[in-house]
Amino acid sequence: MRIRPFIFDPSGGSYIALLSETLSSKPRSSEKTDDPPAQQSEPRRGLLEKIDQWFWRLRERDTEEYLAQAKDMIDLERRMREIERSVGSRYF
Repeated sequence: MRIRPFIFDPSGGSYIALLSETLSSKPRSSEKTDDPPAQQSEPRRGLLEKIDQWFWRLRERDTEEYLAQAKDMIDLERRMREIERSVGSRYF
């Protein structure tokens, strides 16, 4: 968040106009806006999130291997139902 200097201009209008301009965070027309916009970087993931992601990928790989062993479409659908109805399945 960039800190803007408070400039009181008595001829520029009322306090309400100044307050609304400040809250809208739009720059004044007299201010230069040559600054490049701040780049939004993705939040860094913590160690626990990385470990969770790693375990999730391992589990997904095992699930894909299990489904790939299906003999036909009926066997594949049975295996998919089995995975969906298991206690440890994730729905997100």
